[in-house]
Amino acid sequence: MQSVDLLIADIDWLITIDTQRRIIRDATVAVDEGRIVAIDKAAEIAKRFTGRQLVDGRRTVATPGFVDCHLHSSFALSRGLADEANAQSFLFDRMYPYEAALEGDDVRISATLAAAELLKHGVTCFIDPGNYHPEASVEGVMSTGIRAIVSRSSFDLTKSVLGILPERMIESTAVALERAEAVLARYAKSGNPRLAASASFRGLNNASDELILGLDQLARKYDTLLQTHACFSYSTHDSSVARTGMAEIERLEALGVIDERMLIVHSGWLEPEEVAVLAKRRPSLVCAPSSSLHNGYGNFVQGKLPELLAKVEAGEQRVTGLDNDTDETFETEMTRRDNPWRAYLTIIEGCDKACAYCVVPFTRGPERSRDSARILQELNQLADFGYTEVQFLGQTVNSYADPSPRKMRFSQLLVEA
Repeated sequence: MQSVDLLIADIDWLITIDTQRRIIRDATVAVDEGRIVAIDKAAEIAKRFTGRQLVDGRRTVATPGFVDCHLHSSFALSRGLADEANAQSFLFDRMYPYEAALEGDDVRISATLAAAELLKHGVTCFIDPGNYHPEASVEGVMSTGIRAIVSRSSFDLTKSVLGILPERMIESTAVALERAEAVLARYAKSGNPRLAASASFRGLNNASDELILGLDQLARKYDTLLQTHACFSYSTHDSSVARTGMAEIERLEALGVIDERMLIVHSGWLEPEEVAVLAKRRPSLVCAPSSSLHNGYGNFVQGKLPELLAKVEAGEQRVTGLDNDTDETFETEMTRRDNPWRAYLTIIEGCDKACAYCVVPFTRGPERSRDSARILQELNQLADFGYTEVQFLGQTVNSYADPSPRKMRFSQLLVEA
């Protein structure tokens, strides 16, 4: 019997990301010296481990720690400041003046609040695109126990087609690069396993070619990410074309900075050739859907995110549910069910109801029903495996409309099932 520091016992549902994607009922997690050493059924863990500390996991769902790939920790205090604003007003009338007014203590408090809220919602790591007081961000987030990648914001162009930066945010290229490197030198290899740093230019329309190339060199020197916002609105696309004659990704490609170390946030409004560039260069793309929905940027309806998601699927298989012009549904191999007698079976996706309070029609698209033959085939497989109860899933299952020649309605499907 091995003694460990901590046992989180009798968890109702434990969701894994192992190769089998197991979901374990009545589970226990064993932790020793800050690391998970075992997960299994509670009865099995009890045979192998004793814990110096015991946490009751009953009435809980345990998940792996989530990673938020884009969060402005210094903006946690600004909620409601930029509602109902277009991209230009959001940035230059609201958020940039707010950011320019922040002092170190403001950033520390805001970052602490942001990290605490993330942890309460299961997020254990986040990437911050930066601000002008990164040391204060570090002080705030490190006090909470979360993991973070911090940055210093970098701009060197005073104005763009969208507007003029506040005076306090204006820096020369040399100063911006010097301050960015100071943060990388201090935090990129800090020795703290919960802390890292990245290079960051906050947007293409306020960054010169010299700044972008300089930050790319720093990212390579310190072996870290290079991140930026790009293509989040038609207005940033049009501004880039007006100033440089190139769309945003096209410009980054011309500079030779796009590769697998780069993290591009939003990436919705793209030219067709830019989709091909991203597929070839394979940077990390962060969709930021809540930002798009909050501000009505149209990244899902008018942008290229569905196509980009499809590119990362094995075998070039299409990802659906984000494009309002698709009639396809997810058809995947039947997955493991941990419950020995109950299974769940999706028969319809999306929703046509358009309720004012609900985002499902915008994120999952219109109603799309699965072929009845596929549903009944999977249902028979489940019966062969010994399942005695099967629950049909979908936003509106009673709207089921069989796309096959049989044209079965929901009531007919129930009878045949």
